[in-house]
Amino acid sequence: MRSDLNFTSKESGDFFDAQDTLTMRWISEDEIRQVGDFRHLLRIWDSPSASNKIMSRQDFTPHDLKGALGFIAILDLKVANQKVIDAIVRLVGTQLTPVYGELTGKSINEMEAVVSKRVWDSVKKVFKTGKPVGRYSQVLSQKRPSLSMVSLFCPMASDRVNIDGILLQVSMRTADNAGFAAHCD
Repeated sequence: MRSDLNFTSKESGDFFDAQDTLTMRWISEDEIRQVGDFRHLLRIWDSPSASNKIMSRQDFTPHDLKGALGFIAILDLKVANQKVIDAIVRLVGTQLTPVYGELTGKSINEMEAVVSKRVWDSVKKVFKTGKPVGRYSQVLSQKRPSLSMVSLFCPMASDRVNIDGILLQVSMRTADNAGFAAHCD
């Protein structure tokens, strides 16, 4: 375990290590659109959202995300009193399983603590805003400090209004090709 990691959040939601190096931060909608890996998912998201509707699972097929399937996860949200009380992983891509383990059917509460917190924060932000949320992480966790990633969390709604799921895509790079710019075109 790296002793120089300090996952203390500053007010912005950014995380810094002991040397005050940024390890996690929210990314803007403009930055999300710079990540080439997200083009197909954003095209799907933009289609129903142009009519002020939220994307539904019926808006895409696995073929639509063919090149990204290994980096996709789907979360089913459990909502009570207009608040997310849990998120269950319905699907995890084959490229994410070696990094996070097999999570299909599990609550995000069963993830490694720092990963669970990052996912919970993102789920809550998506649920509150009803819009895609992006997050950059230079350090995925204390077990995997050599990866950098950008995650895109897109809300889904079976009825196109009430958010009940999230389609997540991850863009990953190794430490030798790290930094947010490495994910952009």
